[in-house]
Order: sequence, then C-alpha cells, then structure tokens
Amino acid sequence: MRSLPFLAVALALVAGSACEQKNPYDPSAQAAKKPVSPPKVVGVDPDQFDCVKFLSIDEVGKLAGGEVVADASLSAVAAGTPRPCQYILPHIYTEAEKKKMAAEDEKRVKRAISGKDTTIADEIAAWGKNLDKTFGYMMDCRSNAQKEYAIRMDQLKGKADAHAKDVQVGGKPGVDHIGGQLLFIDDNTPCAVTITAPDEASRLALGQLVQTRLVLENAPMTPRAVPSSP
Repeated sequence: MRSLPFLAVALALVAGSACEQKNPYDPSAQAAKKPVSPPKVVGVDPDQFDCVKFLSIDEVGKLAGGEVVADASLSAVAAGTPRPCQYILPHIYTEAEKKKMAAEDEKRVKRAISGKDTTIADEIAAWGKNLDKTFGYMMDCRSNAQKEYAIRMDQLKGKADAHAKDVQVGGKPGVDHIGGQLLFIDDNTPCAVTITAPDEASRLALGQLVQTRLVLENAPMTPRAVPSSP
C-alpha cells in the first residue's frame, strides 16, 4: 500500500511530459515558419514608359534655361524600345524675326500657287531655320544594345566623324559627335542612351542627369524578377 503514492507521482510525471511534447505535424507549427517574400521585379514595360515621370518638365527646364514643353515623338521605334523623349524650349521671336518668317512663308505660298512643288531640300532648309531648341533622350535596354552602341561609338571615333570626342558619362567614356548627339553606355543597367541637345555642354549635362536617374527599377525594359539574396 505504501507504493501507491509513488506510483501516482510517476504516472503524473509521465503524463506531464507527454503533454509538453509538440506534434511536428501540427498546423500551428507550420505557420510559425518564416514567410517567403515575393521576388523583386525591376524594369518598366517600354510601351508604358513615361518620359515626364522619368525626367520632369521642371528638371529639363532648369537645364535648358527656360520653360520647356514635352513633345511626344511619333517616330517608329524598334520592338522592345520606348519612344524617344523630347522637350522643346520655344524661341521667343523678335519683331524683326517675325517679319522675316512672314516674308518667307509668303514666298512658299506663292511658290505653291504657281504650281511648283516644294523639294525635300526646301523643307530641310525651312526646318533648319526653326530657332526652337530640342532636348531629348532615347534609351535602348535590349540585350544587344550595349554591344551595338560600343561598335558605333568606336566607329565615330575612327574615320566616321573627325569631331567625335570622349565625354565623361556612362560606364565607359561616352562619345559626343558632330551630329548633335551624345552616346553612352550605362553602367547600372543593360541600357545604352542617345542624348540630343543644341550644344555640347547641354548634351553632357542632360546625359549626366539621365545616367543619375536611370536604375534597374525604372529602366524601359521587359519587367523581370530579381533573385532575392539568401
């Protein structure tokens, strides 16, 4: 009879130990595991790329030295690339310039009335007299873009353009050439960039601004997942 208290205590300890053990298949144990984060997605669909969201009118206006307006380019582009971004700084014409333009317009009207066709050379000459200034950039972030740009830049610095020169923008020196453009290869994205502006200084300033702003998250390329770090 004396052994009964001891037996009762032993059974109580066994029962308590059994209660403390956790079932590894208990759903609550599974829920305690760390949740898996979704992969980070970078890139903006080229067809949805917004020039003004990337570089605002005010930002380009400060660089251009006046109030600019965004001008949507209607030119055809290669698949997988966004349309070129353009900002126009309108020229404020003097009275003398207005009279000269009116006289030239009158000549073109008389020429049309006489039955003479306007040649391509005439159209180019008229366009060249436009005093508005254009600031723009075009980005190509396709897989072969940087390789193609590198070849073109080497050609420009070769015999293609005696006035081509290296400028400090991009992962390697960019190239500014007589065609009024600056080309560079970005070092943070797979993109290659063409800058257009009236003079060398403004092309370099715009190129550096684009390079500073351009990252994987806003690059105009097919959106893709980036593996998360362990």
